[in-house]
Amino acid sequence: MGNHWPSPQHHHHRRHNKARNIPEQSTVLWQKIFFGDDFNMFNIVESNDNVLQQLTSVPQKKVLNIQRSLSLPDVSHSTRVARKKTTRTTTPLSHNRQPKQQTHSTSNIFLANHRRNPFVHVDIKRFHNRRKIGNGNFGTVYHAKLDGNRDVAIKTLNNGYSTNDLNDPSVLNGLLNEANIIAQLNHPNLLSMVGVTIVRGALSIVTDYMLNGSLKDYFRINKNIFQQADIIEANQCLNQFARQIHNAMVYLEQNFVIHRDLAARNCLLDAYGQIKVADFGLTKFTKDGIYMGNPQTICAIRWTAPEALSFQLYSPKSDVWSYGIVLWEIYTLGQNPYGDMSNRRVQYCVEQLAIEQILLEPYFGSTNIYHNLILQCLRKDLESRPFFYQLQPYVDMFLK
Repeated sequence: MGNHWPSPQHHHHRRHNKARNIPEQSTVLWQKIFFGDDFNMFNIVESNDNVLQQLTSVPQKKVLNIQRSLSLPDVSHSTRVARKKTTRTTTPLSHNRQPKQQTHSTSNIFLANHRRNPFVHVDIKRFHNRRKIGNGNFGTVYHAKLDGNRDVAIKTLNNGYSTNDLNDPSVLNGLLNEANIIAQLNHPNLLSMVGVTIVRGALSIVTDYMLNGSLKDYFRINKNIFQQADIIEANQCLNQFARQIHNAMVYLEQNFVIHRDLAARNCLLDAYGQIKVADFGLTKFTKDGIYMGNPQTICAIRWTAPEALSFQLYSPKSDVWSYGIVLWEIYTLGQNPYGDMSNRRVQYCVEQLAIEQILLEPYFGSTNIYHNLILQCLRKDLESRPFFYQLQPYVDMFLK
Protein backbone atom coordinates (compact mmCIF):
# COMPACT_ATOMS: atom_id res chain seq x y z
CA MET A 1 0.00 0.00 0.00
CA GLY A 2 1.04 3.60 -0.41
CA ASN A 3 2.83 5.61 2.24
CA HIS A 4 -0.20 7.85 2.65
CA TRP A 5 -2.17 5.05 4.26
CA PRO A 6 -3.56 5.61 7.81
CA SER A 7 -0.86 3.96 9.84
CA PRO A 8 -0.79 2.99 13.50
CA GLN A 9 0.13 5.75 15.91
CA HIS A 10 3.47 6.19 17.72
CA HIS A 11 5.70 4.05 15.54
CA HIS A 12 8.68 4.81 17.78
CA HIS A 13 6.94 2.96 20.57
CA ARG A 14 6.52 -0.23 18.57
CA ARG A 15 7.95 -3.38 20.03
CA HIS A 16 7.10 -7.03 20.33
CA ASN A 17 5.27 -7.32 23.62
CA LYS A 18 5.64 -11.04 24.04
CA ALA A 19 4.03 -12.44 27.15
CA ARG A 20 6.58 -12.74 29.93
CA ASN A 21 6.45 -15.07 32.84
CA ILE A 22 5.29 -13.07 35.84
CA PRO A 23 7.40 -13.87 38.94
CA GLU A 24 5.77 -16.53 41.06
CA GLN A 25 6.25 -14.63 44.29
CA SER A 26 4.00 -11.81 43.07
CA THR A 27 1.22 -13.82 41.45
CA VAL A 28 -1.85 -15.74 42.47
CA LEU A 29 -2.80 -18.72 40.34
CA TRP A 30 -6.52 -19.20 39.92
CA GLN A 31 -8.00 -22.32 38.44
CA LYS A 32 -10.40 -21.76 35.60
CA ILE A 33 -13.83 -20.51 36.64
CA PHE A 34 -16.60 -22.55 35.09
CA PHE A 35 -20.01 -20.99 34.61
CA GLY A 36 -23.52 -21.80 33.48
CA ASP A 37 -26.70 -19.81 33.09
CA ASP A 38 -26.26 -18.84 36.74
CA PHE A 39 -22.68 -18.12 37.65
CA ASN A 40 -21.09 -20.61 40.02
CA MET A 41 -20.18 -19.87 43.59
CA PHE A 42 -16.48 -20.36 44.23
CA ASN A 43 -14.54 -21.60 47.22
CA ILE A 44 -11.33 -19.60 47.46
CA VAL A 45 -8.81 -20.53 50.12
CA GLU A 46 -6.76 -17.47 50.98
CA SER A 47 -3.00 -17.75 51.25
CA ASN A 48 -0.87 -15.92 53.79
CA ASP A 49 -0.53 -12.83 51.60
CA ASN A 50 -4.31 -12.23 51.93
CA VAL A 51 -4.45 -10.60 48.51
CA LEU A 52 -8.13 -11.35 48.11
CA GLN A 53 -8.94 -9.59 51.38
CA GLN A 54 -8.66 -6.40 49.33
CA LEU A 55 -12.11 -7.16 47.92
CA THR A 56 -14.07 -4.62 49.93
CA SER A 57 -17.59 -5.38 48.75
CA VAL A 58 -19.44 -7.90 50.89
CA PRO A 59 -21.38 -9.24 47.87
CA GLN A 60 -18.08 -9.67 46.02
CA LYS A 61 -16.84 -11.83 48.87
CA LYS A 62 -20.16 -13.66 48.87
CA VAL A 63 -20.04 -14.36 45.14
CA LEU A 64 -16.48 -15.57 45.44
CA ASN A 65 -17.36 -17.34 48.70
CA ILE A 66 -13.97 -16.58 50.20
CA GLN A 67 -13.02 -18.85 53.06
CA ARG A 68 -10.12 -18.64 55.48
CA SER A 69 -8.02 -21.74 55.96
CA LEU A 70 -6.67 -21.97 59.50
CA SER A 71 -4.14 -24.65 58.61
CA LEU A 72 -3.03 -23.48 55.20
CA PRO A 73 0.48 -24.58 54.23
CA ASP A 74 2.94 -22.30 52.50
CA VAL A 75 1.88 -22.13 48.85
CA SER A 76 4.29 -19.41 47.73
CA HIS A 77 1.63 -16.72 47.54
CA SER A 78 -0.72 -18.73 45.37
CA THR A 79 -4.47 -18.86 45.87
CA ARG A 80 -6.31 -21.95 44.73
CA VAL A 81 -9.86 -21.74 43.49
CA ALA A 82 -12.12 -24.77 43.62
CA ARG A 83 -15.36 -24.75 41.69
CA LYS A 84 -18.58 -26.45 42.59
CA LYS A 85 -20.21 -28.75 40.09
CA THR A 86 -23.38 -27.52 38.42
CA THR A 87 -26.00 -29.04 36.18
CA ARG A 88 -26.33 -27.43 32.76
CA THR A 89 -29.30 -27.77 30.44
CA THR A 90 -29.47 -26.95 26.77
CA THR A 91 -32.18 -26.75 24.14
CA PRO A 92 -31.59 -28.79 20.98
CA LEU A 93 -31.32 -26.92 17.71
CA SER A 94 -34.05 -28.18 15.42
CA HIS A 95 -32.77 -26.68 12.20
CA ASN A 96 -29.71 -27.00 10.02
CA ARG A 97 -27.29 -28.02 12.73
CA GLN A 98 -23.62 -27.46 12.09
CA PRO A 99 -22.03 -30.74 10.89
CA LYS A 100 -20.04 -32.54 13.54
CA GLN A 101 -16.96 -32.77 11.38
CA GLN A 102 -16.55 -29.03 11.69
CA THR A 103 -16.02 -29.39 15.42
CA HIS A 104 -12.49 -30.22 16.47
CA SER A 105 -12.61 -32.05 19.76
CA THR A 106 -8.93 -31.46 20.41
CA SER A 107 -9.49 -27.72 20.45
CA ASN A 108 -12.97 -27.71 21.91
CA ILE A 109 -12.99 -25.12 24.65
CA PHE A 110 -16.00 -26.72 26.25
CA LEU A 111 -13.84 -29.73 27.04
CA ALA A 112 -11.50 -27.34 28.82
CA ASN A 113 -13.95 -27.47 31.72
CA HIS A 114 -11.90 -30.46 32.79
CA ARG A 115 -8.54 -28.76 32.38
CA ARG A 116 -6.67 -26.37 34.63
CA ASN A 117 -6.43 -22.93 33.03
CA PRO A 118 -5.14 -20.62 35.76
CA PHE A 119 -5.86 -16.96 36.14
CA VAL A 120 -2.87 -14.91 37.18
CA HIS A 121 -3.32 -12.23 39.81
CA VAL A 122 -1.07 -9.25 39.22
CA ASP A 123 -0.34 -6.95 42.16
CA ILE A 124 -1.72 -3.47 41.56
CA LYS A 125 1.66 -2.01 42.60
CA ARG A 126 3.17 -3.34 39.40
CA PHE A 127 1.07 -0.98 37.26
CA HIS A 128 2.37 2.51 36.53
CA ASN A 129 1.15 5.62 34.68
CA ARG A 130 -2.46 4.54 34.82
CA ARG A 131 -4.90 6.73 32.88
CA LYS A 132 -8.54 6.45 31.91
CA ILE A 133 -9.17 5.67 28.24
CA GLY A 134 -12.86 4.76 28.12
CA ASN A 135 -15.84 2.92 29.53
CA GLY A 136 -16.79 -0.72 29.09
CA ASN A 137 -19.93 -2.71 29.89
CA PHE A 138 -19.04 -2.95 33.57
CA GLY A 139 -17.02 0.18 34.25
CA THR A 140 -13.91 2.12 33.38
CA VAL A 141 -11.04 0.97 31.17
CA TYR A 142 -7.55 2.23 32.01
CA HIS A 143 -4.26 2.16 30.15
CA ALA A 144 -1.21 1.37 32.26
CA LYS A 145 2.36 0.10 32.10
CA LEU A 146 3.00 -3.30 33.64
CA ASP A 147 6.46 -3.42 35.21
CA GLY A 148 7.21 -0.19 33.38
CA ASN A 149 7.41 -1.66 29.88
CA ARG A 150 4.30 -3.63 28.88
CA ASP A 151 1.21 -1.74 27.73
CA VAL A 152 -1.96 -3.19 29.25
CA ALA A 153 -5.62 -2.27 29.65
CA ILE A 154 -7.37 -2.65 33.01
CA LYS A 155 -11.15 -3.11 32.96
CA THR A 156 -12.72 -2.46 36.33
CA LEU A 157 -15.93 -1.48 38.09
CA ASN A 158 -15.97 2.18 38.96
CA ASN A 159 -17.93 5.03 40.45
CA GLY A 160 -19.93 5.31 37.25
CA TYR A 161 -21.99 2.51 38.73
CA SER A 162 -24.22 3.04 41.71
CA THR A 163 -23.47 1.39 45.02
CA ASN A 164 -26.16 -1.14 44.19
CA ASP A 165 -24.37 -2.00 40.94
CA LEU A 166 -21.03 -2.40 42.69
CA ASN A 167 -22.64 -4.60 45.32
CA ASP A 168 -24.77 -6.57 42.88
CA PRO A 169 -23.39 -10.10 42.47
CA SER A 170 -24.77 -10.25 38.93
CA VAL A 171 -22.52 -7.35 37.90
CA LEU A 172 -19.47 -9.09 39.33
CA ASN A 173 -20.62 -12.32 37.72
CA GLY A 174 -20.56 -10.59 34.34
CA LEU A 175 -17.00 -9.42 34.91
CA LEU A 176 -15.96 -12.90 36.06
CA ASN A 177 -17.74 -14.40 33.06
CA GLU A 178 -15.69 -12.21 30.76
CA ALA A 179 -12.43 -12.99 32.58
CA ASN A 180 -13.18 -16.70 32.45
CA ILE A 181 -13.79 -16.66 28.72
CA ILE A 182 -10.80 -14.51 27.77
CA ALA A 183 -8.53 -16.74 29.87
CA GLN A 184 -9.53 -19.81 27.87
CA LEU A 185 -9.47 -18.39 24.35
CA ASN A 186 -6.33 -18.61 22.26
CA HIS A 187 -6.45 -17.08 18.80
CA PRO A 188 -4.41 -14.28 17.18
CA ASN A 189 -7.60 -12.32 16.44
CA LEU A 190 -9.07 -12.53 19.94
CA LEU A 191 -8.08 -10.23 22.78
CA SER A 192 -5.67 -12.01 25.12
CA MET A 193 -5.75 -11.82 28.89
CA VAL A 194 -2.76 -10.88 31.04
CA GLY A 195 -4.41 -11.61 34.38
CA VAL A 196 -6.64 -10.11 37.02
CA THR A 197 -5.97 -7.47 39.63
CA ILE A 198 -7.81 -5.62 42.38
CA VAL A 199 -8.44 -1.89 41.94
CA ARG A 200 -10.01 -0.03 44.86
CA GLY A 201 -11.48 -3.22 46.20
CA ALA A 202 -12.94 -4.37 42.87
CA LEU A 203 -11.85 -7.36 40.83
CA SER A 204 -10.52 -6.16 37.45
CA ILE A 205 -9.47 -7.77 34.17
CA VAL A 206 -6.04 -7.03 32.69
CA THR A 207 -5.63 -7.49 28.93
CA ASP A 208 -3.17 -6.41 26.28
CA TYR A 209 -3.56 -2.76 25.31
CA MET A 210 -4.86 -2.00 21.82
CA LEU A 211 -3.19 1.21 20.70
CA ASN A 212 -5.61 2.09 17.90
CA GLY A 213 -8.79 1.50 19.88
CA SER A 214 -11.92 0.05 18.31
CA LEU A 215 -12.68 -0.17 14.60
CA LYS A 216 -15.44 2.35 15.23
CA ASP A 217 -12.90 4.84 16.61
CA TYR A 218 -10.38 4.02 13.90
CA PHE A 219 -12.85 4.84 11.14
CA ARG A 220 -13.94 8.03 12.88
CA ILE A 221 -10.34 9.24 13.05
CA ASN A 222 -9.21 8.06 9.60
CA LYS A 223 -12.39 8.39 7.55
CA ASN A 224 -11.07 11.24 5.40
CA ILE A 225 -7.88 9.34 4.63
CA PHE A 226 -9.86 6.33 3.43
CA GLN A 227 -12.08 8.52 1.29
CA GLN A 228 -9.09 10.20 -0.36
CA ALA A 229 -7.08 7.01 -0.83
CA ASP A 230 -6.94 4.79 -3.88
CA ILE A 231 -10.11 2.68 -3.83
CA ILE A 232 -8.19 -0.56 -4.43
CA GLU A 233 -5.87 0.07 -1.49
CA ALA A 234 -8.77 1.12 0.70
CA ASN A 235 -10.68 -2.06 -0.09
CA GLN A 236 -7.62 -4.22 0.55
CA CYS A 237 -7.30 -2.74 4.03
CA LEU A 238 -11.01 -3.13 4.77
CA ASN A 239 -10.98 -6.69 3.45
CA GLN A 240 -8.19 -7.55 5.87
CA PHE A 241 -10.27 -6.29 8.78
CA ALA A 242 -13.29 -8.32 7.62
CA ARG A 243 -11.21 -11.45 7.10
CA GLN A 244 -9.55 -11.29 10.51
CA ILE A 245 -12.91 -10.95 12.26
CA HIS A 246 -14.19 -13.94 10.31
CA ASN A 247 -11.14 -15.96 11.38
CA ALA A 248 -11.87 -15.19 15.03
CA MET A 249 -15.53 -16.09 14.70
CA VAL A 250 -14.78 -19.41 12.96
CA TYR A 251 -12.60 -20.27 15.95
CA LEU A 252 -15.39 -19.41 18.39
CA GLU A 253 -17.92 -21.37 16.34
CA GLN A 254 -15.69 -24.45 16.27
CA ASN A 255 -15.49 -24.31 20.04
CA PHE A 256 -19.22 -23.81 20.73
CA VAL A 257 -18.73 -20.24 21.92
CA ILE A 258 -21.43 -17.65 21.15
CA HIS A 259 -20.20 -14.07 21.38
CA ARG A 260 -23.62 -12.32 21.39
CA ASP A 261 -22.18 -8.80 21.18
CA LEU A 262 -20.17 -8.66 17.95
CA ALA A 263 -19.95 -5.10 16.63
CA ALA A 264 -17.29 -2.77 15.23
CA ARG A 265 -17.05 -1.09 18.63
CA ASN A 266 -15.96 -4.44 20.09
CA CYS A 267 -13.31 -5.16 17.46
CA LEU A 268 -10.04 -3.63 18.61
CA LEU A 269 -7.01 -2.75 16.53
CA ASP A 270 -3.45 -3.12 17.81
CA ALA A 271 -0.37 -1.11 16.84
CA TYR A 272 0.31 -3.39 13.88
CA GLY A 273 -3.13 -3.33 12.29
CA GLN A 274 -4.24 -6.68 13.69
CA ILE A 275 -7.87 -7.07 14.75
CA LYS A 276 -8.69 -8.42 18.20
CA VAL A 277 -12.33 -9.29 18.83
CA ALA A 278 -13.11 -8.30 22.42
CA ASP A 279 -15.85 -7.58 24.97
CA PHE A 280 -16.97 -11.02 26.11
CA GLY A 281 -19.37 -9.83 28.79
CA LEU A 282 -22.35 -11.55 27.12
CA THR A 283 -20.46 -14.50 25.65
CA LYS A 284 -21.56 -18.05 26.44
CA PHE A 285 -19.95 -21.46 26.24
CA THR A 286 -22.45 -24.07 25.07
CA LYS A 287 -22.52 -27.83 24.68
CA ASP A 288 -24.14 -27.88 21.25
CA GLY A 289 -23.97 -24.31 19.94
CA ILE A 290 -27.37 -23.15 21.18
CA TYR A 291 -28.27 -20.85 24.06
CA MET A 292 -31.64 -19.62 25.27
CA GLY A 293 -31.12 -16.13 26.64
CA ASN A 294 -32.88 -14.16 29.33
CA PRO A 295 -35.58 -11.78 28.01
CA GLN A 296 -34.33 -9.17 30.49
CA THR A 297 -30.81 -9.16 29.04
CA ILE A 298 -30.10 -5.84 27.36
CA CYS A 299 -28.93 -6.40 23.79
CA ALA A 300 -27.73 -4.12 21.02
CA ILE A 301 -30.80 -4.26 18.79
CA ARG A 302 -29.05 -3.02 15.64
CA TRP A 303 -26.63 -5.95 15.75
CA THR A 304 -28.96 -8.64 17.10
CA ALA A 305 -30.48 -11.38 14.94
CA PRO A 306 -34.29 -11.55 14.58
CA GLU A 307 -34.59 -14.90 16.38
CA ALA A 308 -32.60 -13.51 19.31
CA LEU A 309 -34.78 -10.40 19.50
CA SER A 310 -38.03 -12.36 19.30
CA PHE A 311 -37.25 -15.62 21.08
CA GLN A 312 -33.90 -15.03 22.87
CA LEU A 313 -32.48 -17.83 20.71
CA TYR A 314 -28.71 -17.52 20.31
CA SER A 315 -26.43 -19.69 18.19
CA PRO A 316 -23.41 -19.23 15.93
CA LYS A 317 -25.93 -18.12 13.32
CA SER A 318 -27.00 -15.20 15.47
CA ASP A 319 -23.32 -14.21 15.55
CA VAL A 320 -23.28 -14.58 11.75
CA TRP A 321 -26.08 -11.99 11.58
CA SER A 322 -24.01 -9.65 13.75
CA TYR A 323 -21.02 -10.27 11.48
CA GLY A 324 -23.13 -9.15 8.52
CA ILE A 325 -23.84 -5.89 10.34
CA VAL A 326 -20.14 -5.51 11.16
CA LEU A 327 -19.27 -6.00 7.49
CA TRP A 328 -21.72 -3.23 6.63
CA GLU A 329 -20.04 -1.04 9.27
CA ILE A 330 -16.61 -1.76 7.82
CA TYR A 331 -17.51 -0.92 4.23
CA THR A 332 -19.37 2.24 5.24
CA LEU A 333 -16.39 3.35 7.36
CA GLY A 334 -18.22 3.04 10.64
CA GLN A 335 -21.66 4.40 9.82
CA ASN A 336 -24.39 3.63 12.33
CA PRO A 337 -26.48 0.66 11.11
CA TYR A 338 -29.98 1.77 10.07
CA GLY A 339 -29.02 5.42 10.37
CA ASP A 340 -31.08 7.53 12.75
CA MET A 341 -33.95 5.04 13.10
CA SER A 342 -35.12 4.36 16.64
CA ASN A 343 -34.46 0.88 17.98
CA ARG A 344 -38.17 0.12 17.86
CA ARG A 345 -38.32 1.20 14.22
CA VAL A 346 -35.25 -0.91 13.43
CA GLN A 347 -36.86 -4.01 14.90
CA TYR A 348 -40.07 -3.38 12.96
CA CYS A 349 -38.25 -2.82 9.66
CA VAL A 350 -36.08 -5.91 10.08
CA GLU A 351 -39.24 -7.97 10.62
CA GLN A 352 -41.29 -6.42 7.81
CA LEU A 353 -38.90 -5.32 5.05
CA ALA A 354 -36.19 -6.89 2.92
CA ILE A 355 -32.84 -6.14 4.51
CA GLU A 356 -31.48 -4.60 1.29
CA GLN A 357 -34.20 -1.96 1.55
CA ILE A 358 -32.85 -0.65 4.84
CA LEU A 359 -29.12 -1.45 4.61
CA LEU A 360 -28.08 -0.26 1.17
CA GLU A 361 -24.94 -1.44 -0.60
CA PRO A 362 -21.92 0.43 0.81
CA TYR A 363 -19.62 2.54 -1.36
CA PHE A 364 -16.54 0.55 -0.38
CA GLY A 365 -16.14 -3.17 -0.90
CA SER A 366 -17.77 -4.75 -3.94
CA THR A 367 -21.12 -5.94 -5.18
CA ASN A 368 -19.92 -9.49 -4.58
CA ILE A 369 -19.15 -8.72 -0.94
CA TYR A 370 -22.56 -7.14 -0.48
CA HIS A 371 -24.56 -9.93 -2.11
CA ASN A 372 -22.46 -13.00 -1.26
CA LEU A 373 -21.37 -12.07 2.25
CA ILE A 374 -23.38 -9.26 3.84
CA LEU A 375 -26.81 -10.29 2.56
CA GLN A 376 -26.08 -13.97 3.17
CA CYS A 377 -25.26 -13.19 6.79
CA LEU A 378 -28.45 -11.13 7.07
CA ARG A 379 -30.87 -13.81 5.94
CA LYS A 380 -33.86 -13.70 8.25
CA ASP A 381 -34.61 -17.39 7.78
CA LEU A 382 -32.41 -19.17 10.29
CA GLU A 383 -32.15 -22.37 8.28
CA SER A 384 -30.90 -20.62 5.16
CA ARG A 385 -28.44 -18.38 7.03
CA PRO A 386 -24.97 -19.93 6.83
CA PHE A 387 -22.56 -20.84 9.60
CA PHE A 388 -19.19 -19.09 9.69
CA TYR A 389 -17.38 -22.09 8.23
CA GLN A 390 -19.82 -22.09 5.31
CA LEU A 391 -18.81 -18.51 4.53
CA GLN A 392 -15.16 -19.53 4.12
CA PRO A 393 -15.23 -20.00 0.31
CA TYR A 394 -16.72 -16.53 -0.12
CA VAL A 395 -14.24 -15.01 2.32
CA ASP A 396 -11.37 -16.62 0.39
CA MET A 397 -12.79 -15.45 -2.93
CA PHE A 398 -13.83 -11.88 -2.15
CA LEU A 399 -11.83 -10.71 0.88
CA LYS A 400 -8.40 -10.74 -0.74
